[in-house]
Amino acid sequence: MPQLKNKPMSQSIQEVYGGSFTKSRGTSLLETYEDCLPNFDSLDEEQHLKFVKAIRLISDQFKISESRFEGVTLAEAQPMIDRLRQLYNDYLVKNRIVAAAVFIALAHIESYYMDDPDAKLVHNLTGLHIYSPIQWLERYESGRMEEEA
Repeated sequence: MPQLKNKPMSQSIQEVYGGSFTKSRGTSLLETYEDCLPNFDSLDEEQHLKFVKAIRLISDQFKISESRFEGVTLAEAQPMIDRLRQLYNDYLVKNRIVAAAVFIALAHIESYYMDDPDAKLVHNLTGLHIYSPIQWLERYESGRMEEEA
């Protein structure tokens, strides 16, 4: 299991960020993001599709969009962050691919509220996972439907 500062990934991000080390929260989030991603080269098509579908379901369930958090304070978003953190911890043991998808959503939301260059990078990178796979999945499913017709 990937570790950050000798703590397992399943511990809360806030706890990992806490303490007296010199890394910024954004840098720690970026490192955790890099550690949590599955090795896409080793995923078969079914596993990759599972990752993309999980991101889509999470995005739909939590209504994550590019404009979703404009005008929403961190305090207002905190219940969603807490629920995603709980899901992440639950799936980390059961299914690493789904856990990675949950972390993508969690990091995307948390990074939105951080004023740090690494956090902005995490926000942009997670946005690619959240917004691009939806179009990829729609093309994949429509292509599959055309083959079946």
